Amino acid sequence: MSHPIIGDNLLSLINIRKDKENETREFYKNKVVIITGASMGIGKGLSLTLSQYGTKLALCARSADLLESLAQECKLKGAQDAIAITCDVTDQNDCKKAVEKTLQAFGGIDVLMLNAGISGSQPFQEMTDLSVFDKMMQVNFKGYVNFTFHALPHLKKSQNGRIGVMSSMSGLIGVPYRTAYCSSKYAVNGFFEVLRNELGKDSTLKITVMCPGWVDTDIRSRHVLKDNNDSQYKDKSKFMSVEDCVNGTLYAVAIGKRDERFQMLPRIIPLIKAVSAKTVDGIISKYVSGTPSKL
Repeated sequence: MSHPIIGDNLLSLINIRKDKENETREFYKNKVVIITGASMGIGKGLSLTLSQYGTKLALCARSADLLESLAQECKLKGAQDAIAITCDVTDQNDCKKAVEKTLQAFGGIDVLMLNAGISGSQPFQEMTDLSVFDKMMQVNFKGYVNFTFHALPHLKKSQNGRIGVMSSMSGLIGVPYRTAYCSSKYAVNGFFEVLRNELGKDSTLKITVMCPGWVDTDIRSRHVLKDNNDSQYKDKSKFMSVEDCVNGTLYAVAIGKRDERFQMLPRIIPLIKAVSAKTVDGIISKYVSGTPSKL
């Protein structure tokens, strides 16, 4: 016989999960959503899940073949429509054309999901070419700025406009071996904090910044730096799944949440840092030198 309190709590959790899913589904139904970095990883997960909500999708990435295949898959899964737009986010003209193609296809833009990015790990003192900083900033930071600049006027016209920003906990704390990556993500977080303040508290356009820890994607297979400390990636059992990241992201953006940290430690680390930065340094160094826990 099940314990009545445990049974009631489990039922309550199930109902909360269903309510969140229904609220998310209802928000995205009929919405026009642009997704950058849509061809794989979190971007692909966002695309396929949104398809089930009856969304109109503009899928953006550099790989034309992967995008065309994904667009067809999205339509089969229930998307009202899905168009593939080959786009390099570091090229401002590409971003402008992607926005224009979305407007031509759907007449407006309701949600911009900024997800395109690159990664890499290497001790700063072992670097031989500092151009990686330029590349990281161009993709991870300027790519977000480019798309936001051209989409912003149209997002403001939407009654419930949203910008979903896939950032990282590496934009809030200094993770060893990731000077270039952290720099780009700190810039992302700072930019959207300023933009949010410029829009004002009464703006109907909401910006949600996602700061997950390690997520089980293949972004590490495309590192732009040689990873001299790959022990942190060997055990993926404690990584957040793409599915959990996608579901958390879509709900947070739908309700217009300011920030989403997903897990307990990322939520409390900024508080710990405010009290004792050295404590956070120790925690992060411990995780990076071995296998990460749920960071």
